Amino acid sequence: MNRRTFLKAASLAAMPWPALRALGTEPANMPPTNWISENGLTRLGTLKTKSSRQITQSRFSIGCECLDRKMWNFDKAYPHIAALGAKWARVQTGWSQCEKVKGKYDFAWLDAIVDKLLAVGIQPWFNVGYGNRHYTPDAPHETAVGWTPVYDQAARTGWENFVKALARHYQLRVAYYEVWNEPDIRPFWTPHEPSPEMYTDLVALTSRAIHSVFPKARIIGGAISDALSQQRGFSYVERCFEHGMGQHIDAFSYHLYHPTPEGYYDRQLATLRALVHRYRPGLPLWQGESGAPSMAQKGQALDNYEWDESKQAKNAARRFLLDLALDTPFISWFHASDFMFYIIKNEIVNKQYYFGLLGGGEYRPKPAYSAVQTICTLFAGDAHRTDEVNLRLSARDKADSALVADARAYAFATGYGTVIACWQPHNLMEPFTLRRILLAAWMPQTLAWKEPVLIDPLTQTVYALARCETKGGVKQMDVPLTDWPLLLADRNAIPI
Repeated sequence: MNRRTFLKAASLAAMPWPALRALGTEPANMPPTNWISENGLTRLGTLKTKSSRQITQSRFSIGCECLDRKMWNFDKAYPHIAALGAKWARVQTGWSQCEKVKGKYDFAWLDAIVDKLLAVGIQPWFNVGYGNRHYTPDAPHETAVGWTPVYDQAARTGWENFVKALARHYQLRVAYYEVWNEPDIRPFWTPHEPSPEMYTDLVALTSRAIHSVFPKARIIGGAISDALSQQRGFSYVERCFEHGMGQHIDAFSYHLYHPTPEGYYDRQLATLRALVHRYRPGLPLWQGESGAPSMAQKGQALDNYEWDESKQAKNAARRFLLDLALDTPFISWFHASDFMFYIIKNEIVNKQYYFGLLGGGEYRPKPAYSAVQTICTLFAGDAHRTDEVNLRLSARDKADSALVADARAYAFATGYGTVIACWQPHNLMEPFTLRRILLAAWMPQTLAWKEPVLIDPLTQTVYALARCETKGGVKQMDVPLTDWPLLLADRNAIPI
């Protein structure tokens, strides 16, 4: 199942959906606006983005987790989710929420979410997990977060019956089932220590149960928190595959939270792919969770960094485009909305969690929302990195040569022609002074731009370039170098 096969299989039938009005207010805490005038750019207009209904297919997914615990308000976020342009949504099924009376299943709460997502052109995929006090009675909280059903035969039978009922109920609406969430860490694998052998046993049990009622279901294994860790993650993953997980799954998912992913992600993903493909050649690796907060909050991921909304937006743009450049077949962002509280293991944390593209109780789009929406529009369909366009960056000032040498520049083939992304993978926690550099692009005649323009995904503003020369089929452009991706495209191809 390569990228093109996956996208073709995942496309949805067109359904009518009214045009969505512009949503939200001007995002707060944006990058400094004086970089526009200082770099000689003239504003041409605003990129016209597409809603999820207006996009046929895509590899982009938005996190809609934790609704089984009611940690955010789906209905308030729903108009913004519909307008984002993502075609997939990760939804957790919450065994405790579905089987409140032992042996009886009530999927009404989940039906409401699934059907609303489908109505706006977003395909849910399920993360199936967590315990149920009827079968894991030692769970201290009613949601039984992290309590695994594999250590007791009654619990195993209860789990089998639940996932069969789930697959039977949703077989005409949901085809992808991911088994458990982050089984490699203690908060989500209890009451015993994380075990790759026991997790693989859960994957096999779940896969057999689902396929017994829904043979065409696709099973995703992994959801590993630390899969890219040299010290621990690779060992856990290898033990899963040694124990036979590969024969039960159609894709392997992993999670990555990192303030500066470039370099680290390139190397570690290549190692993880090689490891997985040694046991199961060609198995797709999905990036199933990645994100950054807009404010540091003790107890949440990446809480030892000084985050703000601008840094979150820059991280989002860099992560999405880096995943595209590395040909990741599936890309998911955690999360659609901030959480108003958090339930983990045996406690309710009455603090807001800030990983959402939408902010808090007012559900205001943050700058990261604009960044992700821009990328969902411009890189929909089979957008992929192309080697038909050759790029070269050079410094205007010799003092910037080392900085420019480390910069990232990628050309992508998209439904809007060639789109180039360029940025400096600077540590977002440290100040960065913008530079002006020269970007040379060699394009075949069939891909040549008539009028290159620059797009800032964080504001969705389109600018004319300060200087662009064409010599012998090479376009040499004077562009800003920032610590977030700026996009270059043909003005005649993009919607303004």
